[in-house]
Amino acid sequence: QQLIRSGALLHDIARLQKHHTKTGGDLFLQLGYPEISQIISQHHGLKETKLDETAIVFLADKLIEETQRVSIEKRFADNLHKCKSPEAMKSHERRAAGYDTIHLLHNTLTYKITGGFLYENIISDNKTAISGGK
Repeated sequence: QQLIRSGALLHDIARLQKHHTKTGGDLFLQLGYPEISQIISQHHGLKETKLDETAIVFLADKLIEETQRVSIEKRFADNLHKCKSPEAMKSHERRAAGYDTIHLLHNTLTYKITGGFLYENIISDNKTAISGGK
């Protein structure tokens, strides 16, 4: 939990610089914090699809905009206006292409947090609705 908290607080430490994920990640690697470096350097794009501290901070970064919870689609749509160059637009398109990965991680995390309760109840309710209440 401490690694997630630290990564969440520090992931945008170089936000005002170009390529802030690389800049911030490099800084913490030089300071001797490789785990924080990994979280910072991957908060815009994960190297692998596994649910770990890096993925949790990545998801939080996509699902929270300033202080509000947003959908992944809204987050990417809102960020589109920030793309001022062809390079920025290509980067945005690459990240948006990862929607499926983001949704998979989000669903996996939700399932783990609820112990499957949420999804099992949705499936049960859907089966009841389909069978006409039987």
